Amino acid sequence: MNLPGVVAPVPFRSLSLSMVVFLCTAGAIAPLLLPSTAVGLELFSAGMEVPQTITAVPGDFGSFGGKFFVTDTRLAADRTDGVLWAVPANGGAPELVGEFGFDGRAGVFLPEAIVVEPTLNSPMDIGGQFLVVGTIPSQNPLLDLEASFAAVSASGTITSVPFVTPFGFGVRALPTDAMVAPNGFGDLGNRVVVTDQERGAYSIEPFAPSNPNPQSPVFLFDRVAFQSSEGLMVQAFGGVFAPTDFGSVGGTLLISDAFEQDNAQIVSVDSDGNASIFAEIPTALAGSGLRNMAFVPDGFGDLGGLLLVSISGETPFGGGTLGALIALDESGDIVRVLKQGTDLDKFDPRGLLFVGNTELLICDSSDPILVATPADFVVIPEPGSTMLLGMGWLMILGCERRRRGGASFAAL
Repeated sequence: MNLPGVVAPVPFRSLSLSMVVFLCTAGAIAPLLLPSTAVGLELFSAGMEVPQTITAVPGDFGSFGGKFFVTDTRLAADRTDGVLWAVPANGGAPELVGEFGFDGRAGVFLPEAIVVEPTLNSPMDIGGQFLVVGTIPSQNPLLDLEASFAAVSASGTITSVPFVTPFGFGVRALPTDAMVAPNGFGDLGNRVVVTDQERGAYSIEPFAPSNPNPQSPVFLFDRVAFQSSEGLMVQAFGGVFAPTDFGSVGGTLLISDAFEQDNAQIVSVDSDGNASIFAEIPTALAGSGLRNMAFVPDGFGDLGGLLLVSISGETPFGGGTLGALIALDESGDIVRVLKQGTDLDKFDPRGLLFVGNTELLICDSSDPILVATPADFVVIPEPGSTMLLGMGWLMILGCERRRRGGASFAAL
């Protein structure tokens, strides 16, 4: 369905950057067309520092049942004081649950009956708990960062827990997202999969030496090997499993690219580890790289079934401006956009969570949790419209920004 006054929307990637530049420079009003306020977005919660992801808490999870868990890296230089917040079901001031002892990028509720051994012969059942993944400064003087994991119980107790990765311990790693693979995703069904800026994507398994039949972690997407074979740098950040009916990549794991120098990729990886490019986001539009993703549920206006992708603002470390949300169809074309933020109004989105099929909660790493509705998304217009002029001006600014700065690893 087209919005009133918009005729025959065209896929954004069919427009060349030179066309956008021409359209922008054709009128002096272009700089004035960027939104100056977060029009249409409501405030859901505020009082955090650098919120990363938001997760609905099951109703039977102690006193937190029905609330939302929000991970917050807090922009600490030493990456040791990330925290977890609990936000009331109807929004409002967040409650501090506790500190992780590492940056705490993302979290996921674990399947039942998962046992780890923090110390030998001391099994600990963390099934059903909230697992948080992130990075911590390494004790190895040859490394800077290592993966770190913590489990949050229904009482709010946060415990550091050991998980095994395909590359073992004492290796540089930068996990940024975590999810549970759906049943039917090869041998990884119902197992935890992590995306990692340094490594790619892999499953993790609880460290339990006394378990006679442990599962081995699987290296699903090797970013170094992919770069060697495809010639493309992919700094894996967010991950989401595509519905089976999402075109040619249905049923695969989609991984967003935080690399901010070349065109940002979205990679599709099947259960056998076969990887291919699903979509490329133009450099000037991709900000400081792609971040978290989510699929739109049916009933959310006419956006049902589209893939939402958050785009970082001008800083890769959170708390920036000029961030954006884009929606892609099953062909990888950008067909909707929610653009908020200017130099005066911060907007730097990360995690996304749909509440029912009418509201979208957006983790804005500039602090607040915001609420969006279908009305806040607009159809990508035909060439020549004033909306495209404003977006084109933003792309020019993006090009200028890239000429002044390079890529950044360990993005938030």
